[in-house]
Amino acid sequence: SLSLTSRQGAGTYGAGILLDLGAGEDTFRSLRASQGFGLCGVGVLIDEGGTATFEAEAYSQGAGLFGAGILATDDAGSTTRAWHASQGFAGPAGFGIRLSGRGVDTHTMEDGAGDPLYFNRLTSTFANLSYGLGAAVGVRAEDTADDRGAGGGLALFVDLDGDDTYVT
Repeated sequence: SLSLTSRQGAGTYGAGILLDLGAGEDTFRSLRASQGFGLCGVGVLIDEGGTATFEAEAYSQGAGLFGAGILATDDAGSTTRAWHASQGFAGPAGFGIRLSGRGVDTHTMEDGAGDPLYFNRLTSTFANLSYGLGAAVGVRAEDTADDRGAGGGLALFVDLDGDDTYVT
């Protein structure tokens, strides 16, 4: 993705909050750095009531890098779909949480089906490196120009109730 624009409850060097408290059927679509994303700031998206669909490519749906990202839903059911570093993801010094209350939910981290967007160098198959559904990652010192690493943050994926589906 060439998108560098944060949207839908994203806090980049500040705070961004999106509250949807209506009972309708909502659809949230974005590319990267959206839907409860924090980069050196705090990003929050809260959806309560009705149903909701969230689609994003990466660094979304409760993701934090040197900041905090929160995606919280309490509705009849929600669908979240992403490709990389989303749905409760924390990078260096980050906090990311995907919190789901009641409802029947579907949470999907796309594998790329042989045509990945975020290549997984840890496997010989052509698939995405998902880093989703409660994943934290740091940066190894060997992978930086100045041999300085950074520890991973705290990632949480919490689903409190419902007959849910998880696809990775």
